[in-house]
Amino acid sequence: MGPILAVCVLRGRYLLTGSMHGAVALHRAYDGKEIWRVKDHNKFVVKIEVSEEVNEGDARGWWFATAGYDKQVHVYRIHILRESEQHDECKIVHVGSIQYDTTPEALCFIPPPLLPTHHTGTPPTQPPFLIVSRRDSTKVYYYSLLPNPALIKYYELVPETTSHIMFSPMSLALSPGPQPFLAIATDSVPVMKYLLLEPHTGRVLVESFTGAPQTAYSTSVVVWRPSGRGGVWVNANDGFIRGVEAGSGKVVVELGGAHAHRRQVRTLWAGEVDGREVLVSGGFDGQLILWEVVQESQPRVVDGVDFGGAL
Repeated sequence: MGPILAVCVLRGRYLLTGSMHGAVALHRAYDGKEIWRVKDHNKFVVKIEVSEEVNEGDARGWWFATAGYDKQVHVYRIHILRESEQHDECKIVHVGSIQYDTTPEALCFIPPPLLPTHHTGTPPTQPPFLIVSRRDSTKVYYYSLLPNPALIKYYELVPETTSHIMFSPMSLALSPGPQPFLAIATDSVPVMKYLLLEPHTGRVLVESFTGAPQTAYSTSVVVWRPSGRGGVWVNANDGFIRGVEAGSGKVVVELGGAHAHRRQVRTLWAGEVDGREVLVSGGFDGQLILWEVVQESQPRVVDGVDFGGAL
């Protein structure tokens, strides 16, 4: 399999992983049992994204996509047919692939408009759209998925009046809540830029500089706070995590200091655990840090693990 570069959770029971060898695999999370494996990429798999559940009859259905350094995106459909302690059965179909001139950097599924939307609890009955961003392009590209991935539109993120400004959208995150918004983190310009997009119209609502330093080799990450609490977290090369107010683009908190990361923050996850809002961060200093977000106060470190090497 090789070192794992991308991980995505499927309905709390499975892990989809992508490796440096180009392999993608499905494992049961609780015991690590491998259920499925394929090698459609011939270079590093750097991103995996899973859709919300799609109502496709008796079987539970999802879509997932993978992006690699071979400048390809592959799209799959997965149906969970049976689950038990002894045996999990699923059907995974390769729907198609997309070839690019530059490396795809970020993936995001979005429900079609005028249908039950993101996080309503009702699975939509039609396939989602796939949004892709790629290096050295200031556009986000939208694809329909059936019968094969097909480009249907793209949105330019840089107005014509400032067309001399160049950046790459490196991370895409769809907001929780009934009305989806797309948060975007860019590469260095020379610091990360944050954009908020109305995904079905392509209108840029907010554009701001976060102050998060990046280099040409950085991997920008943006994640939403859970339950639509109006903010996002972004990483940086200086070891700090910045909290950005989604609607204004203003940086309202910086997490750092003695108990925080000493080097580049590589990955972020935000969610709720046992009713508590938490943030998990991993860095090139080998630390995995759990933060608890307390109302009306700065998040505090709950626990940290030092793995002695880059995560």
